[in-house]
Amino acid sequence: MILREDNTAFVVVCGIALSLAFLDFPANTRYELILLVTAVVALGLPHGALDAWYAEDRGFSGDGWRGSLAFYLAYVSLATVTAIAWLLFPATSLCLFLAISAWHFSGDWRDVLTQRERLTAGLTLVSLPAFFHPESVELLYEVLVGQQATKIVTVQTYIALASGTLLMISTLRGAPKHPHLLLEISLILVCAWALAPITFFLVYFCGLHSIRHMLRLLDGVSYKVGVSALVHCLLAVLAALAVWKVAPAAMTIDEYLLSAVFIGLAALTVPHMLIHDVLDPAQRRGAS
Repeated sequence: MILREDNTAFVVVCGIALSLAFLDFPANTRYELILLVTAVVALGLPHGALDAWYAEDRGFSGDGWRGSLAFYLAYVSLATVTAIAWLLFPATSLCLFLAISAWHFSGDWRDVLTQRERLTAGLTLVSLPAFFHPESVELLYEVLVGQQATKIVTVQTYIALASGTLLMISTLRGAPKHPHLLLEISLILVCAWALAPITFFLVYFCGLHSIRHMLRLLDGVSYKVGVSALVHCLLAVLAALAVWKVAPAAMTIDEYLLSAVFIGLAALTVPHMLIHDVLDPAQRRGAS
């Protein structure tokens, strides 16, 4: 069966995005950023907002309110240190963020690919926009890291070419056993080529990664966990609004939205990955 529960939404989202692209739907960077922020808040943040429940469920945060408080302090501290590091060393932080994102996103195919094949998938995923739309990605990176943007885009172009070739070989080899994998990788390649970089990230992150992650975690879980995730999302949004109040006066709303998404995701991804990809032995076995 080609379509599964956890990739049906991705096929639908890709279909809508590609239809708008091929119909020459007018693109507007600000609208794309607003849509990206909305989608990340609605679908992206919830899968990270489950971390508190997940840590408690797996016994990472200890027992009682002291354990929960220690977990929150550690989580927020690590996220804050990551955000500060980005502000101090933006180019290095962007490169590290892309690298850990490639590793984390590779987990979307832990059931069908080997560790090496998954790493090629993750590297391809984060590098394809630079391969197909180098000028657009460079403009986005310039807002984040300044003059180092050109070098990063150049490196990503070569990575996309090499890892993408290896990924296609792996995908075609596994297609008879996992036809849904061929469908997903093909859609990712087409979307990376046809869609603007921001739209491509939105389609993958919200249409596949977040939904697949939440389906894995929420199977048979009570509604209280969903309420907890909603509360944590609202807190994250309030934090972003508070940061906007102290943002440099020269920063435009577009620059702030782009910075908020990337730096915010980087800050949350580090503790998120620590919980799911490092501390959890079940996830480590799945990533081997």
